[in-house]
Amino acid sequence: FGVALVAAALLAGCMTRPPAPVIERVPFPSTTGQVPPPPEVLMALTDAEFRERFRGSPLKRARREGLARNAAIVLGNRRRSAS
Repeated sequence: FGVALVAAALLAGCMTRPPAPVIERVPFPSTTGQVPPPPEVLMALTDAEFRERFRGSPLKRARREGLARNAAIVLGNRRRSAS
């Protein structure tokens, strides 16, 4: 019985929502002021270079292998979108 009342109310327009507001998309600001390196550079980092570059950074949690994997995916996607 309750479902029928809700369905009838929706059909009657009683429970419509106002449209969602339009939100301006703003890029995330850099917290370090550094420009992200290209994926080729990320893939070539040694363990020592990775530790030095990302010391104190949340990216360190991804570990070098995870960051290199993500960089490889970016390069693969670029190649695919270029064709």
